[in-house]
Order: sequence, then structure tokens, then C-alpha cells
Amino acid sequence: MSSTKIIVLQLKELIYTVVFAILGIVLILLLLYMFSPKKEKEVNPAFSPLYQSGIYNSSFVLDNIPMEIEVRIENEEITSIRLVDLSSNLEVMYPFVVPTMQQIEDAIVLHQSLDIPIPDEYAYTSQYLMEAIEKALAKAQTHIQPTSTILFPVEEVVE
Repeated sequence: MSSTKIIVLQLKELIYTVVFAILGIVLILLLLYMFSPKKEKEVNPAFSPLYQSGIYNSSFVLDNIPMEIEVRIENEEITSIRLVDLSSNLEVMYPFVVPTMQQIEDAIVLHQSLDIPIPDEYAYTSQYLMEAIEKALAKAQTHIQPTSTILFPVEEVVE
């Protein structure tokens, strides 16, 4: 005859076993993630603009008041955008210019792109600021030059 075997498990031991098994699995996954070879992201120069380091300025006129924007680029990244020599008259007449510029700067520096949402309440001012920033960045943009040039001989026909 077969005898019935009774196994007594305490709930406490079962819980500890499950917790340690889960921690072991998480630790193994973490080690695999940390020590696995990383793939480098391919950068296509046709789609990602590169900027030369420096400070670039662009001017524009907002309701007959000349303004200038300064874009600072370091290590091919936009690090800051600011209004230069902002007159107190402009700050009094247009108190929303500075906060709008700050919002635009924060978004552009964070995303490193001009494709940012423009605040609806200051769309007119934002449009002028974005155009000036685009002009300054156009000055900073580098153009990829071919590494080799092929010259073809040209025959000149003299009659």
C-alpha cells in the first residue's frame, strides 16, 4: 500500500522563500542590464544639425522697439538664450516678453530643438522671438563638407 506523506510548511518560510527568489531574479536582471554591451546611437548628420560653439546674435523689431537676442552654444549644444540690453521701456510696455522668453529658452535648451509648443496667450511675441532665435541658430549651424573632392578635367575648345 502507498503511504500518504504529509508535508508541513510554515507560511513564514514560504513568504521568505518567495521574497528571496524575487530579489534574486531582480538582481540577476540588474547585473545583466548593467554589464551588457551598450549600442551607440547612430547620428545621421543630415537630420541632426550641428552648431559651432560661440555666441550668436540676432536683431528684430517689436512695435518699433529694436531688440536683440543672444544664443550661446557650447559643445554643439544650445546652453542659453537671452534678450540683450533689454530697455526698461520695453519691460514696462510689454511685461510678458521676459517670461515668454524664459519659457522658450527653457524648452529649447531642454529639447535642443526649435520644435517646441508656443504659448497661446503670447503667440504674437513668441513668433517674433522664435524667428530671431532661428536667425541666430542659422549663423551657428555648420554645414557638412564632403571629405574628398573629385575634379574632372575640362577641355577647352579653341577655334
